[in-house]
Amino acid sequence: MTAGVCPYCRTKIGAEDGTIVCEECGTAHHADCYTENGGCTIFGCSKSPGDEPKVSVSTPELVAVATVQTRAGESHSPVPQFPDGAANSTTLSFGGYAARPADLAGVGFWPRGGARVIDFVVHYCVSFAAATFFTVLLAAASGGHIPPGVLVKLRHLGLTGFVFGLLGTFTYHVVCVSVHGSTLGKHVLSMVVVQEDGTPCRVGSAIIRELGYFFDALFFGAVGYSCMQVNLKKQRYGDQWAHTIVCKRSSVAPDLLRSDTRFALGLTLAMMADAALTIVGLLLRINS
Repeated sequence: MTAGVCPYCRTKIGAEDGTIVCEECGTAHHADCYTENGGCTIFGCSKSPGDEPKVSVSTPELVAVATVQTRAGESHSPVPQFPDGAANSTTLSFGGYAARPADLAGVGFWPRGGARVIDFVVHYCVSFAAATFFTVLLAAASGGHIPPGVLVKLRHLGLTGFVFGLLGTFTYHVVCVSVHGSTLGKHVLSMVVVQEDGTPCRVGSAIIRELGYFFDALFFGAVGYSCMQVNLKKQRYGDQWAHTIVCKRSSVAPDLLRSDTRFALGLTLAMMADAALTIVGLLLRINS
């Protein structure tokens, strides 16, 4: 493991900081952190404190303990980490120890609802711009006179327009979340979608949680709201199925956050896909 972040306090190890490197596993710590812990913080390392029992713990047991502690209002000490990428695993390691899930606090219903409103406005603007562009091209191709029958179809998009509108907003959210972790609405409100272990949201998870949104949005969002009220991490059903959490960006480790460049790229691709689906829907409508 490189001497970048101390696994005890999860902050960067600066050049001016005192550093102790574990003789057994080679993990770098702040000198104060190493001393305070009484040895190495890596599970299974022979240099870890000898008075701590070494037991095999399953993920459900860890979640149950975290739930009890949260309800009791207890504070959590810094979480020891596995070397390299093993910290993100939910399976047992060769040493017989399981990684502890990241302790992330989810964002509530109303801030997330506000982000959805912003994203709906974005979707509406993109669709309007795409429809305007399509109409201009159609007028040019028709010699400046669009047939009256076509105009009627454009004014009444029907089921085709509705379906492609849903596909557009679905694609917009999936692309933004999988590329960066935030849509424009979430980014404005400093929120990000991550996996339950704190790592960036994966493509498959982004698709699952967005499909779940159509269920959570039933009865004007009452289904999702009721689920979030009884969930400690404020996960709606879509989040639970995808194993994702919507949390504040400040609560995620800086090295796990994606850059603003990726946000700009994801937003651009998402809006282009949304616009393209709008135009496809219009084409199908006028040819129906």
